[in-house]
Amino acid sequence: MSELLGDQLDGTDAHSQSILVQEPADQNPILADQASKAIQRIHQLRQNVEALSSDLEAAHNVNRALMTETNRPARERA
Repeated sequence: MSELLGDQLDGTDAHSQSILVQEPADQNPILADQASKAIQRIHQLRQNVEALSSDLEAAHNVNRALMTETNRPARERA
């Protein structure tokens, strides 16, 4: 990476070099904030998935019980 950066910096004046160095430095806080927000969103989505998974499991259990009752012969239901 330093070789590539060095190649880019060769032949540029001090002002251009400082701009090339400053641009990534300026992006760091922005990218860190985006990463933090993305991590928070992932956590929130995982919580939603867990809640929905519980609801889905409960619905499956009810459905299973109802299908068992529906498929039971009439003489056994009473």
